Amino acid sequence: MPESAKENELLPCRYCGGSEILFEENDYGHFSWGCRSCGSGGPIVRDKEVAHLASFAERELTAKTMAAERWNRRIEKDFPAARRFSKQMPTECPWFAFVDPEEPDRWIVGWMDTNHIREEGGSSYRHNDPLLTWWIPLPLVSALNSGG
Repeated sequence: MPESAKENELLPCRYCGGSEILFEENDYGHFSWGCRSCGSGGPIVRDKEVAHLASFAERELTAKTMAAERWNRRIEKDFPAARRFSKQMPTECPWFAFVDPEEPDRWIVGWMDTNHIREEGGSSYRHNDPLLTWWIPLPLVSALNSGG
């Protein structure tokens, strides 16, 4: 059953400003807060992130706290150069950093080919993967070395 976010001190929805934010668990074991007004979902907490906890109540409470921290994060304030994958793909940028879909508190270096966002030395994601959120262009190495 969805729970209201009043006691969790969540910021309003970043898209519509709505204040009715609900906690949900989906069929895949992902927990998140979402806006009832516009239907946007917040960053997820995967079941595997809280699976080590003993009881369901403890897992749910921890997932709510983690999801609330992620919901309240406003990357656009901390990183003004950040761009959303859903609004602009890094097609003109050979290298970029993006929020790791597996660990949302970590940025990783990547590049894009025709259909995938690729992690340097690791995973790849379809360019329209909903887990891809933010990216920041990185300067070319030659541009960094041009000063002498």
